[in-house]
Amino acid sequence: MNKLIYLLSRPLRLSRKGAKSFNRTALFVALRRCERNIPLRSACIILTVPLCLFLLSGCGNAPEPLPVPDNPKRVVSLAPSITECLFAIGAGERVVGVTSFCNYPEEAKTRQKIGGYTDANYELIYSMKPDVVFLLDEHSAAAERLREIGIPHVRLDTATIPSIFKTIETLGHILHQEEGSEKIRADLNGRIETVKSKIAGAPKRRVLISIGRNMGSGGLSDVYVAGKNTHYDEMLEMIGAENVYSGSLDYARMSHEAIMQLAPDVIIDLIPDLKTSVKMTPEEVKKEWDVLKNVPAVKNGQVCVLGDSYVCIPGPRFVLVFEDIARAVYPEVFEVAE
Repeated sequence: MNKLIYLLSRPLRLSRKGAKSFNRTALFVALRRCERNIPLRSACIILTVPLCLFLLSGCGNAPEPLPVPDNPKRVVSLAPSITECLFAIGAGERVVGVTSFCNYPEEAKTRQKIGGYTDANYELIYSMKPDVVFLLDEHSAAAERLREIGIPHVRLDTATIPSIFKTIETLGHILHQEEGSEKIRADLNGRIETVKSKIAGAPKRRVLISIGRNMGSGGLSDVYVAGKNTHYDEMLEMIGAENVYSGSLDYARMSHEAIMQLAPDVIIDLIPDLKTSVKMTPEEVKKEWDVLKNVPAVKNGQVCVLGDSYVCIPGPRFVLVFEDIARAVYPEVFEVAE
């Protein structure tokens, strides 16, 4: 059956010039009908009618998304942030497929890999017979493909801290894991409030958060900083700090001159998997900022490197980033408190 699914999923090219690829939806629908013990003759009719309509009209219509079954048991995740949410609420046993980038928690590494963000293997996903696939709002192409092959899916948002909380709540509701969902949200809120209480009354500091740059070049180049519409900016606001970049872009590329003009008090350099992918020490990373020796953060030794895998994944572990950023901005407060 899996081989048949793969063969039928390949585009059918019509011989006349300018013809489009055949819409594969009807083929997958027929397969699903066959799997549900509908007679072969009926399945052939299911195939024939859409094919005739396609040949007459020159195009195929995408079906409406299938409804998500109640309390789904087999789940596929198309984003690390969603995978972490699923395991956090206690639904890890239901996860049968994840992306190549889903490496946390450790148990997620044992799940079937279905590809990356842009090269997901839809034939493999189909063969896994998931009850639902969870993906991000921005994965519009993936959502369209899932509609084509008749797989129920839910698009989620983890771009901001409120949306992370909402995603955890939504997953808890869909998977009947309300207790686990409420527990993790309560834990996250408690840790946020603990940090906020520690830094209450601390002086306001101006912060630049670097979220990506050309590493290992021996200098400082292609620096991208987090803007106002990001969860990093929300974290700064929550601890009473100011994001030095107030432009309209979510993530903006900054020149040396621009950074010098912004004159941050603190620079936080986010480099996920620092030791494994970049293979530099935090001290070596900090040294690359010395080219901006007149910037207050560099001059006063207030460049902090965060190199853990979670720093760029907007899932439940955002609270670790939040705590790390708070310590970097107000080290004296945490030294006293701890």
